[in-house]
Amino acid sequence: MQGRVSLNDLASAGSRGESLGGGSGIELSGPGEISESAIEKALSKFLSRFQYCYEKALLSDAGLSGNIVIQWDITTSGSAKNSRVVKSQLDSKQLQGCITGVLSEVPFPKPKGGSVTVKKTFSFTSSSI
Repeated sequence: MQGRVSLNDLASAGSRGESLGGGSGIELSGPGEISESAIEKALSKFLSRFQYCYEKALLSDAGLSGNIVIQWDITTSGSAKNSRVVKSQLDSKQLQGCITGVLSEVPFPKPKGGSVTVKKTFSFTSSSI
């Protein structure tokens, strides 16, 4: 089993396990303003880290697939804070913890006018190579 991470078609889908975070699965709220594309660009720089999270989880459960909705705040300094799983179809605390941990390390652009709350859906599918 292997995993592959793709955000907004920045990496093409293959016949291996995939983690997709499409642009339609993102919601923004709060007083600040930041573009979805800026968030996707920041996340894309950490694709290998998200992929590692998924591949590690696949070692414990080769059939692991489904959606995880994660919410976090982007502070006025561009830091990600308070990342948490708000909904999950996957019973993998290991994967959830790894993804939220990686999110806390992503440097985002500074939002204009205040902090922004982001809610993003990550979809995970696995298949044999």
